[in-house]
Amino acid sequence: MMNNKVQSSEIGFALKQIVTKQFAVIEEAFTGGCPVSMAAELKFATNKEDRAIAVSAEFKFLTCEKSFLLIEVTCFFEIKEDSWKKFSGNGNETCIPKNFLCYLAMHTVGTARGVLHAKTENTKYNCYILPPINVTEMVRNDLIL
Repeated sequence: MMNNKVQSSEIGFALKQIVTKQFAVIEEAFTGGCPVSMAAELKFATNKEDRAIAVSAEFKFLTCEKSFLLIEVTCFFEIKEDSWKKFSGNGNETCIPKNFLCYLAMHTVGTARGVLHAKTENTKYNCYILPPINVTEMVRNDLIL
C-alpha cells in the first residue's frame, strides 16, 4: 500500500471537468415556519486506466422534513502518472489515502458552493449558503481498489 506519509501537496493533479448533475428548487416544499436543515453526501468514483477520480457532493436543504433545494456537483480530477504510482502497492491493489480524498472533496464542496450561489443569485433562495463543512468527518477511510 501507499506510504501514508505522502502529503496531498505532493500529489500532482488537475481539475478536468465540473458537472452540475442536479439542481432543483421545489417551491411547494418550502415551508417558512419550520427550521431549515441540510443533508450532505460525498461519493467517489475512479478510473484506473485514465488515472481519474470523480468526487460528487450532494446537498439537500430541508424544511419540515421536505427537500426544497437540491444540488449535486461532480468534479473530475486527473492524477499525474507518477503520483498515481504512489497509490499502488503490491499486486493490483490501489490505495487512495483519506487525506487526499478529503483534499479533493474540499475542492468539490467549494465548487458546489459557488454553483449554488450562481444558480440562486437574485432569488429568495440565495440566503441558503453551504456552510463550512468538515469533510474529514465525512470521509472515514482510504479508498482501496
